Amino acid sequence: MNDLSGKRGVILGVGNQRSIAWSVAEHLHNQGAELALTFLSDPKGRFEANVNKLGEKVNATLIKECDVADDNSIQSLIGALNNHWGEIDFLIHSLAFADQKDLQIEFSSTSRNGFAKAHEISAFSLLPLAEGVIPMMRKRGGGSIISMSFIGSMLAVPHYHVMGPAKASLEASSIKPTTAELISNRSPHSCGLSPTRTMLKDVEPLPGPTNGTVRTTGCFGSYGVP
Repeated sequence: MNDLSGKRGVILGVGNQRSIAWSVAEHLHNQGAELALTFLSDPKGRFEANVNKLGEKVNATLIKECDVADDNSIQSLIGALNNHWGEIDFLIHSLAFADQKDLQIEFSSTSRNGFAKAHEISAFSLLPLAEGVIPMMRKRGGGSIISMSFIGSMLAVPHYHVMGPAKASLEASSIKPTTAELISNRSPHSCGLSPTRTMLKDVEPLPGPTNGTVRTTGCFGSYGVP
């Protein structure tokens, strides 16, 4: 087990105790990391209440609302992280969304708005988040950006529908060339990118490297590739 004492980072995507993001949060907390969590506001305040309750279990030192479909909300999160820590070691992007009705029809019948929204939340959202935290990672000498995908990005999975191309977009655009561009344009140091596919139960975010790099890792569920 890694010792993450002294490491700090933010996890987006904790909704309840069944969330993959929550399992990651528990794992990181058990290894000694200091955590910030986010929630998406809803009319009844259920998500905020759930995340606040779960945050107590992992001693989260910051819990902040963030709607990744809203640039102002993302900037508010980045500002809160800057004020709270000023420096950060990792960001966990465990977000995905598709309109329920688009998952219940033939893929070819996916709505234009539904297709765009699935990509905006599931893939594009990583970019402004990465852009916001990278300067804070530089202050720590490097860091890790980790996102979650699924084999449905490569193979036809029943009922996954529009989430398949959304996750493929996350892998092809966010994790690889675009995030690499965000990093390389801001650093005089070499940068290591390591997108991998691994079983979800084996997801272990590593401590940030100390040579001034920011590593982006895709944790892709239920499929192994060397």
